[in-house]
Amino acid sequence: MTALLKERGFAAGYGLMLLGVFVLLDGFAVDAWLHGRDETLAAREGLFTLSNPGHLLIFIGLAVTILGACIGPYSRWVLGKRSVALSLLVPVAAIVIAGSSSAAFATAVNNMSHEDEGHVHDASAAVSDAHTDTATHGGGLSAALHHGHMAHVLRDNQATVALAESTMHEPANNQTVTAENLAFAEQFLVDARAGTEKYQNVAVAEAEGYLRITPDLPLIGAHFFKDGLEGLDPAHPSILLYQDDGADGWKLAGMSYTLPKTFGDDVPPETGLGGLAGWHYHSNLCFLAGGGVTIAFNEGDCGGVFVQETGWLLHVWAWLDSPEGVFNHANSLLQ
Repeated sequence: MTALLKERGFAAGYGLMLLGVFVLLDGFAVDAWLHGRDETLAAREGLFTLSNPGHLLIFIGLAVTILGACIGPYSRWVLGKRSVALSLLVPVAAIVIAGSSSAAFATAVNNMSHEDEGHVHDASAAVSDAHTDTATHGGGLSAALHHGHMAHVLRDNQATVALAESTMHEPANNQTVTAENLAFAEQFLVDARAGTEKYQNVAVAEAEGYLRITPDLPLIGAHFFKDGLEGLDPAHPSILLYQDDGADGWKLAGMSYTLPKTFGDDVPPETGLGGLAGWHYHSNLCFLAGGGVTIAFNEGDCGGVFVQETGWLLHVWAWLDSPEGVFNHANSLLQ
């Protein structure tokens, strides 16, 4: 009887190992397929997210492989040579140790991944904060105060960050900041607030032709667009930026102005704002009915309006304080 168990156990163990490897490879294939369909998926999950069926198959494959690796040698070299209690203890202990080690390793890698993401986004926010603060306030105090908050918002909204990082381009604005630029910016804000105050009532904006083209996105808000308003006229922005204020409805946070852009030209436009302006543009956007937006790499992949490259865009946070600066692309108070 023992000899039969040894032979069958040995065969079963190596059969499980082969099955485990097969499931493991299937898991890698499913995971690669899912990431190929959705480029923002990596930002919404950790290295070991079991809601991803590919990751789940990888875990199952590993577990079955480990189980087979324990049963095979156990059946051949342990079974029948020790007491029943000791014979059972060996495979159970091996499985517990292997499982605990795998879980500890996965947790450590996941934590390292999140820490690295935080460092990258912290550095990006710090550079942006320091540039804006130096230009407008002559120091980095505001950047130091809001640095941690910006990083926290970014980590909590990985899907939006992935969308922004893969489509948003913000070339460095190396133009100098002069006294004339500061005076221009001050007057621009006065005129912008005067010209857009009526749009604090979103119904007025919609009645005048502004149409929502994005959801309420963390860091940049919901975009309400009106065609035919290209230019840096403070009272007539082409885009109004709103935040969803819950029961109170849409709350005006700022505006966005657009200027023409030559395809492939990454030199920001020169305006009266000089180096204060955080000009940026987007590529490969697909605007969907109902105010949705996603990524598409050609018109055939887009089920709505495909924009290969937008014009130059300038966000102006005239109605909501921005820790990153009035003319910065992102506002970390928008969550």
